[in-house]
Amino acid sequence: MTTWRFTSSAWRLPALLVLLWTTACPVFAEEAPPPAAAAVETTPGEETAAFGTREEEAKEHYSRAKRAREEQHFERSIGELKAAYALEPRPIYLYNIAQCYRFLERHSEALAYYRRFLSEEPETAAPKTRQDALAFINLITNLIQERELLARETHRPLHKRAWFWGILTSATVATGLALGIGLWVGLKDPRMTIYAK
Repeated sequence: MTTWRFTSSAWRLPALLVLLWTTACPVFAEEAPPPAAAAVETTPGEETAAFGTREEEAKEHYSRAKRAREEQHFERSIGELKAAYALEPRPIYLYNIAQCYRFLERHSEALAYYRRFLSEEPETAAPKTRQDALAFINLITNLIQERELLARETHRPLHKRAWFWGILTSATVATGLALGIGLWVGLKDPRMTIYAK
C-alpha cells in the first residue's frame, strides 16, 4: 500500500508541474483603468502634480515589469511591480507579482500574493482574474502538499521503509531454507556422517 502511494505521488507531482506551466492564463492581467482622483479636492483647471506623477511613475514601473516579463526576467519584473504597487496600491499588481512567483516556482510566495490579491480585490471587479487566482491557489496548494508528501517519503529512515523489511525478510527466509536443506541432505548422506571411534 505504501509503495503504491509513493509511486502515485511520484507521478502526480510532475503532472501538477506541467499543468501549472501550461495553464492558458495570461501572465499579466491587463491593467484596469486608474482609480478616480475624486478624493483630492482641487479647483477647476488646477491639477495635482503629486497624483499625476505617482500615477505616471507607477505606469512606467508597470511597463518595465511587462518588458522584463516578456524577456523572462521574473525577478526584475517582481521588483518593478512592487515599486508600482508602492506608488499606486492596485490589487492587479499583486496578481501579476503572484504570476511571476509562480513562474519562478516559488510557490509559497505566489500563494501569499494570490491570497492578498483576493482579499484586496472587490468581489465584483475582474471576475475572470479572480477565478484564475482561485484556480491557481487550489493548484499550488495541491502541488505543495504533493511535494511535502514526496519529501516525507524520501527522507524517511531506512528501517522505516517497507521495501527494506521485505528484502530483509526474504534474505532471512532464503538463508534459513538453504541451511535447512543443506543440513537435511547432509544428515542423510553417509559420506557426511562423522563416526566417533
